[in-house]
Amino acid sequence: MSNNLKARLIKALVWPIVTYCSEAWTLNKELCENVEAFEMQCYRRAMRISYVEHVTNEEVLRRVGQDRGLLGQVKSRKLKYFGHTTRHESLEKDIMLGIMPGKRRQNVRRNSGSMISFNGATEAWSTGGEQKRLSVLSS
Repeated sequence: MSNNLKARLIKALVWPIVTYCSEAWTLNKELCENVEAFEMQCYRRAMRISYVEHVTNEEVLRRVGQDRGLLGQVKSRKLKYFGHTTRHESLEKDIMLGIMPGKRRQNVRRNSGSMISFNGATEAWSTGGEQKRLSVLSS
């Protein structure tokens, strides 16, 4: 069997099983490394290249005649799913975009009546909207 046919069989038979529900994956650094390692492991097994032969990943990809594509496929599926969910009004859209109904304003500072120092020279006391500035003597 030719190397090109082996790569095509991997893409047709293995990738759909591996990427099932990959839209819900959280792509952190560790998961990305695991996906890329699995892709190389599949190519090495198909080509019968052992790790003790010290063949680099670039050489394996050159022999197979492919580029790394599994992680790119996962990312494109995630983007397609995000576009699909944001086009329609649904609970998933609200969860993904973080939209919550109500009138609560975000990033509003509340006065707590605490002391704030500015470089040790001035202090401001804020209570209920009024502000008093006091000079502080440096000792």
